[in-house]
Amino acid sequence: MKSKYFLAILVAAGLFMEIAHSMMCFTCQEERSNWGCLRMSSCPQNAQKCLTIASYSRTGGRPARVISKMCASECPTLSPYSNS
Repeated sequence: MKSKYFLAILVAAGLFMEIAHSMMCFTCQEERSNWGCLRMSSCPQNAQKCLTIASYSRTGGRPARVISKMCASECPTLSPYSNS
């Protein structure tokens, strides 16, 4: 009986340690507002950074901000102010 409880505790501890070591980031794709980006996602082992991309697109002649958030393995190297 004691070994059954010990095994259950050991399995629960293993699951907790896996969750505790996972990187978590807010994620969304092309949302108009940051309010649409409040979902948390567990990142894969190779993606240990959170990345936010905010850009502007023209819809109906007016610029509109678009936000995407995701897990990333590295940070982008392009400057948002460059022409490339």
